[in-house]
Amino acid sequence: MRLERPYFHCAACGVGQAPADAVWGLDHGMLTPGLARVAARDGLEAPFGYGASLLEEHLGVHVDEEVVRRVTEQLGHLADADQAVAAPVP
Repeated sequence: MRLERPYFHCAACGVGQAPADAVWGLDHGMLTPGLARVAARDGLEAPFGYGASLLEEHLGVHVDEEVVRRVTEQLGHLADADQAVAAPVP
């Protein structure tokens, strides 16, 4: 399926936006929250390149190896921060 969305940019400064991205929950136009969770899980269980190939094989979605690495690390940092807040201070 091919999805197209409007994209607008300021001719003066070059900054652009796709308003539908926020409505659809896309992280700066990269991955939906659900796909980010699947990519991170694949990135945790296998090398990032293999995780990317699993996404393409199982879901038919091409995600670059670097994106799998980045989303896996981002979710790892969030998990670390969550555990630090929940951990009692001695």
